[in-house]
Amino acid sequence: MFEPYRWIEDIANRREYIEERLRGGSPVVGISYEDGLLLLTTTKGGKKIFEIYDRIALSAIGHPADIEKLREIIIDAAHLEGFMRSPEDVTLRRLSTFVLAPAMKQAFDEIFRSPYIARIMLAEIDRDGKATFCRIDYDGSFQIREGFEVIGDTEESERAMREEAEGKGIGSASLPLEDAMREALRIWAKGKASGHQEEGPKDVADILSEELGKAGRIEASVLCKSLPTTSKFQELKEEEISRMLEGIRDRI
Repeated sequence: MFEPYRWIEDIANRREYIEERLRGGSPVVGISYEDGLLLLTTTKGGKKIFEIYDRIALSAIGHPADIEKLREIIIDAAHLEGFMRSPEDVTLRRLSTFVLAPAMKQAFDEIFRSPYIARIMLAEIDRDGKATFCRIDYDGSFQIREGFEVIGDTEESERAMREEAEGKGIGSASLPLEDAMREALRIWAKGKASGHQEEGPKDVADILSEELGKAGRIEASVLCKSLPTTSKFQELKEEEISRMLEGIRDRI
């Protein structure tokens, strides 16, 4: 008769454990721009933004091994769906609702199984050029929205980023890429700054310089609807990012 209470306590402990392990991760920002959508974050090591299928990309915060497992699950599902049905059937909504969210919820709910220490963002440019994002949490809960989305290391981080984006009306598809990069950096800095509140306020340039000074780098990729290829994914090279940063440094 006491087992349900023990299960609830164990779930609460797992949630606390995962939240602590996610703390300190670099936020991820996804926003639409005039030719598609932009995903931006910072990294000190390997890649954090990946192509999943022709019009779908993924980024995440969490344990690299768990992110890689989830990436393999969704890539296998996407390519099987594309082969068995058609590429048009491979959509963000299907992959998030029927593949990734159930897998993460099952791992979280099964007490004797290791949960996924990961918070995921999926991004898609559909054939009409509309940008859609899906945030999937470690417990399988998810949210789909158009225009922009963020994931952070804490609830406070995500709240700060959403308030920044919504306050400036971010999500308009009319932004040029350089302007989208600038706004994404502003939003990212708001999320990162939420972990530095005890140190006093810092501006975007200070926070970015501090992060890059720790041997980190900006990672950015786009899903570009005007690309003539089937795949719309394009990773921005470091030279392109540096050139755009020079153009916007005085404006952030």
